Amino acid sequence: MLRPVAAFVIPIITFVLGGFLGHWLAVVRDKRKEFNEAAQPIRAFLLSQEEALYPAENQPSLPEWDTFEACLSRRRRQRFLKALKEYREYHTGTGAYGMVPYPNPEPVHDCVRRLLRFTERR
Repeated sequence: MLRPVAAFVIPIITFVLGGFLGHWLAVVRDKRKEFNEAAQPIRAFLLSQEEALYPAENQPSLPEWDTFEACLSRRRRQRFLKALKEYREYHTGTGAYGMVPYPNPEPVHDCVRRLLRFTERR
């Protein structure tokens, strides 16, 4: 049989641990949900560019890029920004006569595939 002190302390300890664990799991769930919501427009854009021969006219807005970057850890953000910079170097945009096709689309598609790895659902 438990001592009266142990019978009082054990439920309190399990209540505190359960509350802490439940709170931590809720925070992780909310962060994961926020990441997935931020990644959705970026991923949709990248999927449309995966096999494209022309640069996209309608990219995600700057706040959408920024929101997605904010959801990444520091290390993943640095790698993402490096891959994004490389993609933007290949992105020529529009010319005087409309959309100019990529001179060599394979490096662009490789950059897009590299960027897609950052947007996988969690």
